[in-house]
Amino acid sequence: AVGTIMGPRGTIIKEIQNETGARIFVDKDEQQGSNERLVRLHGSLEQISKAKATILQHLDEWKRNHGIGGEGGGEAEVTEFVPVPRASTGFLIGSGGSSVSQMQVETGARINIAQ
Repeated sequence: AVGTIMGPRGTIIKEIQNETGARIFVDKDEQQGSNERLVRLHGSLEQISKAKATILQHLDEWKRNHGIGGEGGGEAEVTEFVPVPRASTGFLIGSGGSSVSQMQVETGARINIAQ
C-alpha cells in the first residue's frame, strides 16, 4: 500500500507535498513486528491535516481496488502517535482510566497511553 502513496518514481507523494505544503517522509523499513511503514508528516497543523486526509483517500482507493474492507472498501485504519507532555498523561487517563475510556466510547478509536 505504500506504493499507493509513493506513486511511480515518487510522483504521488510529490504531488501531495506540492498541494498541501507538508513534507512527507516514508520510512524504508517496516515497523518491528508488523507489515507497516511509518509515514512522517512535517508542516503546520493545517498542512499536516490536508496531507493526512489525502493519504487516507489514496489508501481507501487502494483498499477498494484490492477488495479490502468489504462493500465500498471502508475507511483506512491507521495508527497515529501524538506526543503528549508526561505531566498531562494522568489527566488524559482520568481516575481509574475513566477519561480515556470515555474518549474511546465517544470516538470509536482505541487509545493507548504509554506511561
